Formats: sequence, structure tokens, C-alpha cells
Amino acid sequence: MKQLIRVAGFIILLDQISKWLAGKFWPSWVQLNSGGALSLVGKPEILNYGWLIWVGLVLVGWMSWLIWQSQQFPKSRLVSESAVPLGLIWGGGMSNWLDRWLMSGVRDWLVIPGTPLKNNLADWAITLGVVWWLWQSARVKPPKPVKLSTS
Repeated sequence: MKQLIRVAGFIILLDQISKWLAGKFWPSWVQLNSGGALSLVGKPEILNYGWLIWVGLVLVGWMSWLIWQSQQFPKSRLVSESAVPLGLIWGGGMSNWLDRWLMSGVRDWLVIPGTPLKNNLADWAITLGVVWWLWQSARVKPPKPVKLSTS
């Protein structure tokens, strides 16, 4: 669990610093995304606040559940083996959520190759975390069936 929190904290810090540096040195690159993921949720503004609250509750609820899981099942592979990818996902989500809360939108500054879209380090962390976690999940072998004695 500590590793998950360290990874998430590192991603939040790295993403926020990168957004600040981009705004300071390359302000023309920075675009404020007030919509949802890839600007999919737009106006009216009330939808944006509903989206902000919903995403915040999901992120806090998910982290609370992971903390509970790690305490109830200390040897659970869910948290122990997936700490880094889950930390990437949670840290990226929290960093973008902080932007929405503090800036009324996410600061996007990295161009997605081959598209007119922009994103940020948090988005890349989320994407990497999801791919990594799915790859890990696909590798997990189901437990062998237990033979019962028929005496």
C-alpha cells in the first residue's frame, strides 16, 4: 500500500510541476480543458461541476476500498502486485481532479501524436497504468481445482 501511495504522490507532483513549467515557459502550448475526458463533457457548466464531484467521489471511494483491502487481506495480490499500475492510475486521476478543482479545467499541453488533441503527464500515467494493470490481470493463472476425497 505504501508503494501505491508513493507512486501516486510522485505522479501528482510530477504532473503538477510539468503543467506549471509548461505554463511558465511555453504558455502557447497550454490549453485549459474544461470538458471531461478529451473534452467529451462540455457545457453547461453545471454538468462540469457534477462531473467534478462524481469523479472525486469515485477516486476517494476507490482509494478507500484499496486501503480497506490491503488491511483486510495483507497478502492480497490485488494491492501488492498491482501497486505501481494502480498508483499511476490513481495519481493521474487525482492530479487532473486537482486541476479541475483549482483551475476549473485540466491543463493540457502535450500533443497526442497524429491528432489535434492535447493531454498531460497525468493522462499518460493513467493510460500506462491501465495497460499495465490489464496486462498483469491477463497473466494471472486461475487456481488449480482442489480434489475432494470421496471416502
